[in-house]
Amino acid sequence: MFNLRGQLFVQILRAKRLQGVKSEGKRSKKPDSYVRISIRECILAETKIARKTRDPRWDEFYLLDVCHQGDTLDLQVLGDTETEDVDLGLLEIPLERLLDGKEVAGEYHLMIGGEKNPGRIFFKIMLFVMEDLDKASLVQNCYFEQQSNCKVTLMENDTNLFKTLEEATKFIYVSGLCVSSAQTPPQILSDLLISKAEKGVTVLVFVHNEDDVDKESLNKVFLSKVHCMTDKNSRSDQVTVTCDAPGSYVKRRVVCFFGQSHRGNIRMQAKIEGMTALDVKLHFEERWRKDCSHLVGEIYRLNGTEFDLTHKYHGPDQWQCQLFRRVSDSSALFTDPSKKQILTREKNDLCENTLHKACIHHIRRSKRFIYMETQCLIGVGHMEDKDSTSCSNKNLIPVEIAMRIVEAIHQGEDFLVYVVSPLKSVTQHEESDNTRIRDHLKTVRMMYGLIKEALTQTESEKLPSDYLAFLCVDRGSKGSYHDCAVFDDQYVLLGTSGMSSVYPDSTELGLGFCQTNLEHQKASTFRKSLLSSCIKQAVEQWENEPHLPSTLHALKEEALQNWNQNDSETLPENVLLSPYQVDNDRFISLCTYDEGNGVIDCANGDILNSDDDDQLTDAEVQPVDTVTQPADHEVRPVDTEVQPVYTEVHRAVSEVQPLDTDVPSDETEVKPVHTEVMQAGSEIQPVHTEVQPVHTEIQPVDTEVKPIDTDDQPVYANLAPVDAGKPEDTDLERQD
Repeated sequence: MFNLRGQLFVQILRAKRLQGVKSEGKRSKKPDSYVRISIRECILAETKIARKTRDPRWDEFYLLDVCHQGDTLDLQVLGDTETEDVDLGLLEIPLERLLDGKEVAGEYHLMIGGEKNPGRIFFKIMLFVMEDLDKASLVQNCYFEQQSNCKVTLMENDTNLFKTLEEATKFIYVSGLCVSSAQTPPQILSDLLISKAEKGVTVLVFVHNEDDVDKESLNKVFLSKVHCMTDKNSRSDQVTVTCDAPGSYVKRRVVCFFGQSHRGNIRMQAKIEGMTALDVKLHFEERWRKDCSHLVGEIYRLNGTEFDLTHKYHGPDQWQCQLFRRVSDSSALFTDPSKKQILTREKNDLCENTLHKACIHHIRRSKRFIYMETQCLIGVGHMEDKDSTSCSNKNLIPVEIAMRIVEAIHQGEDFLVYVVSPLKSVTQHEESDNTRIRDHLKTVRMMYGLIKEALTQTESEKLPSDYLAFLCVDRGSKGSYHDCAVFDDQYVLLGTSGMSSVYPDSTELGLGFCQTNLEHQKASTFRKSLLSSCIKQAVEQWENEPHLPSTLHALKEEALQNWNQNDSETLPENVLLSPYQVDNDRFISLCTYDEGNGVIDCANGDILNSDDDDQLTDAEVQPVDTVTQPADHEVRPVDTEVQPVYTEVHRAVSEVQPLDTDVPSDETEVKPVHTEVMQAGSEIQPVHTEVQPVHTEIQPVDTEVKPIDTDDQPVYANLAPVDAGKPEDTDLERQD
């Protein structure tokens, strides 16, 4: 099994001579086909559906983040039917063939049931390894570009929000409004919006539907001049408020607030001023055009006479900001045609997941430590659980964190990661506690297992928890978590829970910030404020030296001591160890992951044994008796033979057969040129022919990947896709 980590460029051109699809005894008909790109059943991307043709053309290309283990990269052509997809052919490309970074391209036979069939596929694939990737703060190839000269105020209070809304005279957009009976008072924001709408301000609102909604107050909003729509696509507690505000001279400007709603109470995390605020406004309008097409005319259109559309902040504490999101064209109408080439596709749905991409980018470029607060960290997928959902399969955040630590271990460096989760989920739509603990524990085992394997290879005596700590806090009415990540006290990313959501169709938003002048240390101040109130003994170390192993050790010792001293009657606002178990009676206990002989010691992050790889059930989540342990108790790993945390799947890699030149065809066959010597039996075999190639240059298609202008251009910036419309003009094929 091979490790594939980096970015994978995949271009799917076309296919030929696909077999027909039979349905209910009827004669074979031309298929509706698409291509699925996957590794060990982890779906990386899918092309659009080509309707009713045996010679489909897709001409689509993707730049995919990969951190996978497997034997082959699978290109499977499937026929889309009303009942179930039909296998029209499979091409298995050995991952070993991609590791050298060389291009794999051409025309190859598809296999069905291990046998060659007339169907063929044209493609181009290349892997960019970690050393080739750009390490700048800018996340390239995103729908929204990084904006400079922005002003960001972190941990903005609600008073400033309401003051800004009072000053709005043109428009107010609110996404994630929650009118909850638990709010005190429940109508404070909704009444303000109604009042502004009565004064002629355009007020557009997406309402977040909570279980404890105050129906009377909600009906009052819907019956007013406020234009409301129930938000069916977002299942998080995320809130954004965008409005106009007084600007310089006579022109107004656009400002944005980004925060969370906890039991109806809004807590703002940041206020953004500058061009990124315009991007947030555009995101809201793209969603409004899709979900509220009958109210498109209510969108407030900015003009240069009233607004400063190039607003730039020139103060000493400037920030570079970038908007990220997870959204599909089923919930947003993408209005910028020039950006559609950076979107991925799942059958006929265009998708953008730059939020996931941004977090992976900054995990890979971080040098000292990562602090992350998120609702839950779930994402085992291809690394361990073959039957996990497609959402967790696609979430690479946990394995990227583990592999970044593994990289540091092999380089003899210290790299620390703090993962903080709420003691109890605040999202009403979340799964039951036991199910979430089970999935979280699987992820913990996978991450600790990869780290322990690296420690064993380097003959280190350290424990996995010396690099990675899972903690939990309960902040009561203040909110359970801050939904953010801080990388090296230099880059702040808000909206991290959207990357681990168990709802793959949910629409989530993220904001990234990087200070132009690092001497102001605003990111460091923000990170200190997140956890300092929950720490009693290790405050000074946490605030000044978060990158040192001694700080993580002190924090872990305090968290374990808090567990031992907890009387299970109240939830202290102190840092505690995680994973945890909370039942309906508020009983709290520290958990182990016990499946047969496979046990995770959550106090030390150590895998005592992992011979058995069966599924974990709810009944197997067992508490540790922390009450009988003294405060200074330290759990030591038992002396066992180290086993890897994953069971390698030994798949029989079918040999990819070369084209059979004897297959009759009524059209001129186009065959690829291969100048490399192929190894028989393990790699893709090319077509051997005496026909001389036509020496022409590769002609790129119009939708060439265009990175955002920056001084630090990655290796793949000028990579030109193959022109599927003119096969005779490419280096992949020949003509007679």
